[in-house]
Amino acid sequence: MEKTFKDTVSSADFADIFTIVYYFVDESYKNFENMLKRSGSTPIFSDSKIITLYLVNQMFNDSERAFYSYFRKNYLHLFPKMIDRTRYHRRCKDLYRIANLIRLELLWKMDVDMQSHHIMDSMPVPVCKYARASRNLIFAAEYGVNNDSLYGYCAAKKEDYYGFKLHLLVTTQGIPAHFVLAPASHHDVSLAPEMLESY
Repeated sequence: MEKTFKDTVSSADFADIFTIVYYFVDESYKNFENMLKRSGSTPIFSDSKIITLYLVNQMFNDSERAFYSYFRKNYLHLFPKMIDRTRYHRRCKDLYRIANLIRLELLWKMDVDMQSHHIMDSMPVPVCKYARASRNLIFAAEYGVNNDSLYGYCAAKKEDYYGFKLHLLVTTQGIPAHFVLAPASHHDVSLAPEMLESY
């Protein structure tokens, strides 16, 4: 029986995962690279490598700084022309939209869309200290939302906060399938239909 992409990733060691994801990303990137507006010469450290590291980071670690250090210490031989962390962070931000499209394609390859059950939950994403919220209007203006909608309450921590709420849809294996970042006041129940429809 022929191995699927999901089987290949599941049975690979960490070094091989970089190689497998890079091969997939490099092929997929060709379909999306026209979305990127860039002036100047092509970077020596390719966009495909940046996106590969970004996606593998998302799979295994929630800290960009820690993942970057871990990669440089243990796997630098895979991508020897690795750039410094500041430029890496900046390029991750620039490539976010393309990386997310490739992430969705990668999930499809791993049969995530065939899962019959998913788990939905949310977590607070505060953007400043609550006491400073009344003086911080930049987020409401930048994201085009009513400033009052950025005030929310986290029941788990029993505290008020100012910012956003990350609504996450994951498979029963813990693989993130979809997410929505909404103002803090939006309740999980009100976001669920929109989240499922967009997924």
